[in-house]
Amino acid sequence: MWRIALTGDNGLEIRNGKDEPVMTADREKNVTVAGTVKADRFLSDSGDEGDTPGTDVLKVKANGYWQNLPVEAEAGQEIKGCRVYRISACYVNSLTRKYSTCEAIASHSDGYGRKVRSPRSHWWGWSGHMKIRWRKTDGKLFLQIKSKGVQSGAETIYCRIETIWKI
Repeated sequence: MWRIALTGDNGLEIRNGKDEPVMTADREKNVTVAGTVKADRFLSDSGDEGDTPGTDVLKVKANGYWQNLPVEAEAGQEIKGCRVYRISACYVNSLTRKYSTCEAIASHSDGYGRKVRSPRSHWWGWSGHMKIRWRKTDGKLFLQIKSKGVQSGAETIYCRIETIWKI
């Protein structure tokens, strides 16, 4: 039989049938879970149910030309504000069946201080045979990605973008 009880410091504890703590919550709003947390749906800031993070994978052409990612001006947003994005991208060379990956953090503040940082990038800017950059055109800000070209045998870049910070 499972039990729910108050702890000595006014916290809450859930114990399983073996009297092992499964979940605890303290007064500082910290929740500790023993094991793995799995969720089918999450609540958004507006209180609506949303998809589980990580299920949205974009497909972008890997043709050696700059492609706009669906954030900022491409998503109809103004430059105003501070934003930070985490980009994870991958493509497979269909000839050699080797994968190239790129992870980067892109940020800006009111369109200034535009930065793209990747722990794997080289001094010439490539990370996993891909480049990511900010591009400001006609007062609009675009986040773009491109591959080294079509000679690699890749046709599609699979990309996932997470908004880390948005003010």
